[in-house]
Amino acid sequence: MVRKSTSDLARMGRRRFIEALVGLGVSTTAAAGLTSERLEALTDDPENEVPRLSGYKRIEGKNGNEPSYEPEYYTIPRDKYVRVESSYSAAGKISNRVGEFDDSDSYSVGVTSRTNGHHSEKVIKVTQIQSEQEDNGADLSLTEVEGRLPTEITGDVPANARSVKNVLS
Repeated sequence: MVRKSTSDLARMGRRRFIEALVGLGVSTTAAAGLTSERLEALTDDPENEVPRLSGYKRIEGKNGNEPSYEPEYYTIPRDKYVRVESSYSAAGKISNRVGEFDDSDSYSVGVTSRTNGHHSEKVIKVTQIQSEQEDNGADLSLTEVEGRLPTEITGDVPANARSVKNVLS
């Protein structure tokens, strides 16, 4: 991969700028509102720090004009970005597998963090949704579902792939 600095990105046209950002892992929503000036204010090295959209700040309109919204950004280290995004990708794969053998929508698949000493890891968690009714409509018990799922799965991130172990907790 060709190394891109903030100044290299600033010299690009808008279309190439957006394509380069998306190629570095910036979401399309975040890239759409990101200008080269904002990127420069966020990071000197967009390959090692991934800009993320945190939300939109409301700017009150003047003289009765409609308010506008300005995107707000933060950055995270690339290794953390890969860890988080690959975990969510793997959770999506697990969710699809659960749906293959239980179509009752009685299970929820999500990502959580587990800490062991000073080491933190992302873990995929499958939970059974309890309804107010006695029978929640599940075709299988949670233990049966967990028994049919792999203990390791790969989550994909553009230009990176990372294996997530011990996916069930």
